[in-house]
Amino acid sequence: MASPLRMLTSPPWSPRTKRLVALISLGAVVFLVFRLGSAWFPVIIAVLLSYLLIPLVNRIEQLLPFIPLQGPRRAISVFLTFALVITVVTLSGLLIVPRISDQLQEFIDDSPEVFVETQADVEDFFSTPISIGGRSLVLSDAIENFFSPDNGDGTQASDISSVLQSAITALLVPAASLVGGLLNTLFSTLFTLVMMYYLMKDGTQFVDTIDRFVPKDYQGDFRLLLGELGKIWNAYFRGQLLLSLSVGIMTFVGASVLGLPQPTVLGLLAGLLEFIPNLGPSLSAIPAVLFALVSESQTIPGLQGVVFALIVVGMYVVLQNLEAVFLVPRILGGNLNLHPFVVLVAIIFGARIMGILGIILAAPVTATLRLIAMYIWSKLFDFDLFSTVGQPATSVISPGPALVPAKQPALASSLRGGNPDISEGEIIEE
Repeated sequence: MASPLRMLTSPPWSPRTKRLVALISLGAVVFLVFRLGSAWFPVIIAVLLSYLLIPLVNRIEQLLPFIPLQGPRRAISVFLTFALVITVVTLSGLLIVPRISDQLQEFIDDSPEVFVETQADVEDFFSTPISIGGRSLVLSDAIENFFSPDNGDGTQASDISSVLQSAITALLVPAASLVGGLLNTLFSTLFTLVMMYYLMKDGTQFVDTIDRFVPKDYQGDFRLLLGELGKIWNAYFRGQLLLSLSVGIMTFVGASVLGLPQPTVLGLLAGLLEFIPNLGPSLSAIPAVLFALVSESQTIPGLQGVVFALIVVGMYVVLQNLEAVFLVPRILGGNLNLHPFVVLVAIIFGARIMGILGIILAAPVTATLRLIAMYIWSKLFDFDLFSTVGQPATSVISPGPALVPAKQPALASSLRGGNPDISEGEIIEE
């Protein structure tokens, strides 16, 4: 007679085993994230671009009700989104790139003459004696002594021209490295596009899958945190795109009115550098001021030199104030609400960890970490983070339906507005 089959059992883990496995898993994830390094870049870019384009995919899908099956309808919407984006980018390139290329070629052709004139002006300025306390000081001699001390026989190791050439060479090396990095990213473009396709097609399934793994009592917290994170990243990326476009157009118009050379390049540079928080607008003003110092206005006769440069500085200051007072509050809102010092520190850390991508993502990542830290802090000390709905840094009510989770009396009360007819766990509309 055959022996009966033994029933397999799966004993539960003890709390100590659970903590140990959780810590080991967390350590393995952290090690894997840092070990892969730059391999994460295509994944991050695919996620960010998909996040930006998903609203467009949803809108196109709503325009295709005649396709009965949801799967093919979603796939067709994704392909139409790709086609629309490629068409817009191509047309923009055909309209803008030739103009930018012409201005860049003009700048390259004029660069040797500009550098020679600039070097001559700088040498004349530093060679002019300055009287201080009855003594005459020549700045060029002081600089040469600092950079190139005497060789012992009274001769100089180099002159100021060599110092200037060395500085220009030092600036060109990072630029060449950046071009090489851009060429290397072309190899991952295909993989990025494929990942974007699946993310835009099945992105909601990923969120639903994560939601199912969240313990039932914390699903309300998860959805509210997800809504707040959506506000942060929406405000930054979609708002930043609109802000960059606005700043680039204003800079182009201002540069054209003042008669600066290469206004299209200056506008494009201002729009791109707008993605660097706090520092970008100031960095975009540097080439414009240099152009003003070495050239004459093309629209205002006789305007050149230091006076021209001061007027250009004033233009950028006015544009930055218009941006801060009118554009930023209306486009970005107060969802990030980060102090400039915190943003600058985040930029330094982001540049150290992820390079240029870390600089661009410094602000939203910092706001995300702050939200997560505040949530952990509220759980550690048993106070309700979600009851502070009115505060800009922790406002949790996002557009669309909101879930009133169980065991959140303060939040539920604030969402109900004192209405006892709304029960816990009920979907409500704002």
